[in-house]
Amino acid sequence: EAPDVTIVTYSGMLPIVERTAEELMAEELSVEILVPALLNPVPAHQLRRHLLDRESVLVIEEGYGESGFGTALGAMLLEAGFRGRFARVSPPPVPIPPARSLESSVLPGQTRIMESVLRALDL
Repeated sequence: EAPDVTIVTYSGMLPIVERTAEELMAEELSVEILVPALLNPVPAHQLRRHLLDRESVLVIEEGYGESGFGTALGAMLLEAGFRGRFARVSPPPVPIPPARSLESSVLPGQTRIMESVLRALDL
């Protein structure tokens, strides 16, 4: 059975996504986390095969949403006939501060990810 939502993420966002998924599963939502082993070139065949039948796909990333991995994945799915919901959660188009204490104010956090998932599911 397909999950309620599939979250595609990588790198430093994975621990935050895993914590968010635990909260969502506690609310009886089924969550699948997909972590591509390769980002560039995008492993198109494998991702298409896995994601085309999903109803809701979210990409959570540290990179800018205007031209990052999530943009490429969304375009690839659309071109392949994806009919589900697709959303990207990424930092706003501002410089990411080098200090970790300030970085967290820009990168997607657990609250923003949770809100994005619930919005994608119309909950």
